Amino acid sequence: YANGQATVRQKSSAIDLVTAADVAAENFVREALERLYPGVALWGEESNQPPAQEEFWLLDPIDGTTNFAHNVGYCAVNIALQQGVRTLLAVTYHIGEDCAFYAVHGGGAYQRLAYGSERRLQTSARDSLQQALLITGFPYHRAESIDNNGAEFAYFMPRTACVRNFGSAALDLAQVAMGAADGYWEAW
Repeated sequence: YANGQATVRQKSSAIDLVTAADVAAENFVREALERLYPGVALWGEESNQPPAQEEFWLLDPIDGTTNFAHNVGYCAVNIALQQGVRTLLAVTYHIGEDCAFYAVHGGGAYQRLAYGSERRLQTSARDSLQQALLITGFPYHRAESIDNNGAEFAYFMPRTACVRNFGSAALDLAQVAMGAADGYWEAW
């Protein structure tokens, strides 16, 4: 799927995309988890079949599909082990950087780099909005709705050091968790 050769189709709108890689990745992860953890269901974004079991895996096979479809490496695979509404384990794998962010319930959050070293994540100590770097995203319905995050974006732009939009909510939240950014919001 390298070099922007992914087959792309629309889901809920012209800018809500799914690629053949999304579907293939979901199927690959599903099969691997069924071998490793038989009996634990998987709720994937693309198949979107909520499990009946209390314990299940929750998967977004490619977060940042638009970036992926345009060969931008700021995209991720997200998986979490759920027990009802309680998240026991969450992992975000940054495809472009070959590193992972993970958190275990009650055990903190970490970044594991490609060469194996780890570091515990620490949020920013900045306490001034004027010095803050914020990240945001825009909803898929932004062309059809006046509630499209434009007003919030316009509000924060002159009041912060900067506002960015990178295109992967999970990686944006990882930036906040590691202290590289000071906050994230996205209108739904």
